[in-house]
Amino acid sequence: MNKKSLPGILAIMILSFGGYMVMAQGQELETVEEVQQASKYIQFTGKVEKVETETVSIRVVNEDGNEMIFPLSDEVLVMDSTGNFLIKEEFTTGMDVDVYYDQNKPMPMIYPASITPDLIIVKNKESHQVKVAKFDSNLISDDFKLKLHIDEQTIVVNERDEEIQEADLINKELVVFYTISTRSIPAQTTPVKVVKLMD
Repeated sequence: MNKKSLPGILAIMILSFGGYMVMAQGQELETVEEVQQASKYIQFTGKVEKVETETVSIRVVNEDGNEMIFPLSDEVLVMDSTGNFLIKEEFTTGMDVDVYYDQNKPMPMIYPASITPDLIIVKNKESHQVKVAKFDSNLISDDFKLKLHIDEQTIVVNERDEEIQEADLINKELVVFYTISTRSIPAQTTPVKVVKLMD
């Protein structure tokens, strides 16, 4: 297993301003920018470098070479970028993924950090656009970048893939899969599928 830290160097990773910082002896603090805040979730984008069958986890490396380990508990929601539900046994090395985890979860003081995610989106060739955010009573995302128009063609479900109503989406954390949006502010779309995350 490759180690990104040199022997004798202590690496400490802490959450800071929507990212984390790596502190090594004799080196300046380096802010890792690949972590982006999406609603209450922190997003880590990268490629699956290794699938650990014994510990049931995946090691994900981003384009800058930064690593995180994500244990795959039964509560982790796994979907592809067109909205299909997947199982954790389907992970293979080389997959491109967006991993989301609650920013309030404690981050261990090690590198690479290991934290159980809430949601993993596996990118595939026929990818939709994916938005993870909390939406208000008007179904506008908390960052005011996307407004949803639900119609009879939109699939609306919970994490267990059970059908729910549009009213159930209000003031909730949602995973939105869509293809086309307007150029307005906020952008508006009729999504293909909406999944309500557990509170």
